[in-house]
Amino acid sequence: MISNKKSPSPFVFVHSNKTGGNSVNQALDLYGMKYPLEFGYNHSNISYPHSQHWNLRELSLVVNIKKYYTFSISRNPWDRMVSYYRKNVCNPNSDSYVDAEFNDWVEMAFIEKSTAEYNQRVDERYSSKGEGYDKVHNGKRNIDECYYHIKDEAGKIGVDFVIEFSLLKEGFDTLSKKLKIVSQLPEIPIMRSSVRTHTGRFFNINSYHEMYNSNSVDIIERNFKNDILMFGYEYE
Repeated sequence: MISNKKSPSPFVFVHSNKTGGNSVNQALDLYGMKYPLEFGYNHSNISYPHSQHWNLRELSLVVNIKKYYTFSISRNPWDRMVSYYRKNVCNPNSDSYVDAEFNDWVEMAFIEKSTAEYNQRVDERYSSKGEGYDKVHNGKRNIDECYYHIKDEAGKIGVDFVIEFSLLKEGFDTLSKKLKIVSQLPEIPIMRSSVRTHTGRFFNINSYHEMYNSNSVDIIERNFKNDILMFGYEYE
């Protein structure tokens, strides 16, 4: 999201997938453009058409990023991957659909690298919108570290403020004061429990821990080492 003329303070929101970013986009709807590509922001070096998830380096190609207050959200990777799996991987209508139990999917996604996220494709749902939407891309960033989205060219955290997902409301209140805006963060929708795995088991779980075995815990730890180191996450 890039702020528009209604915003008292110029800002850029770097939105990592499955971090509560849609609620933030909704709260800031009056002050920013969720899809910069639809407002003429484009660059030949940006191949990813879904501009609500452009990373910091890509956003820096379309605006002078130093003139904006930049922020993002981080989330415990063990929790985040369960959320991604439940919403996308288990949805037969999703491009990320895989008919596999969670621990099998973790191996497929991060060891075998054989899931849909790695496939080069054009998103036919949006290609009719024209140039920018018909570019060949993959969805690997959907299961990449939050660090991938917010690092600068030197590999350091390049945003001014990172909100911790578990403290999203408090972080958004702090952000609102900084940006001098009046807005309320809507509640994050509770994950629907009617989505089934291929064996028909419902997802009425109390904690992400119920989805993991020891092998998948280790796989996530190895693949999200930057997020874990920078933000102090643990498999609690």
